[in-house]
Amino acid sequence: MQNGKRIGLRQCSLRTHYSVLSTLHSSFLHFLQRAAGVTERIHVSQSAENTLALGERIGRAAMPGDVVALFGGLGAGKTVLAKGILRGLGGDPDDAASPTFTLLRQYPARLLLHHFDAYRLAAPRELLDIGAEEAFYGDGICVIEWAERVLEVLPADRLEVHLQVSGESLREVRLSAAGPRADALLNRLGL
Repeated sequence: MQNGKRIGLRQCSLRTHYSVLSTLHSSFLHFLQRAAGVTERIHVSQSAENTLALGERIGRAAMPGDVVALFGGLGAGKTVLAKGILRGLGGDPDDAASPTFTLLRQYPARLLLHHFDAYRLAAPRELLDIGAEEAFYGDGICVIEWAERVLEVLPADRLEVHLQVSGESLREVRLSAAGPRADALLNRLGL
């Protein structure tokens, strides 16, 4: 208290609080991964087209059974990256949309793309209830938006893509390979 007035935190929107918590969570995960010797690359995306192109590169390099976990706040570019992955697999990126309300969309391409969105899930196990486990170990590729919400049920071997807004159209994209399969995918990208 100062002069009888209460000093509190500045009023912030729920979106701001979530964004801050997401960033702190990502930073902590980054620390743990580096301590465990996880392979990592940093990419700076200067536009949505650049993010789409990075996704396309991931899609071209993807092999059956690859899992790509996307992290980042609202508007960070997760869906744009997923559209690029679909394009890299030979699918039409215009077909791809955020699966927020349906939780899962599947797109046939060179490999079947299972596009999950964990934003509205109440508990991580709900991802398994909609068929994620079969998809994780199947012949397609899995892309999971809002992966931080379902970490405990994701395969340990996955490519983690952390997107962070660093300007109006700038994104810092940190790609971390957790496991040998993800490490091979990251190396095929040639970043």
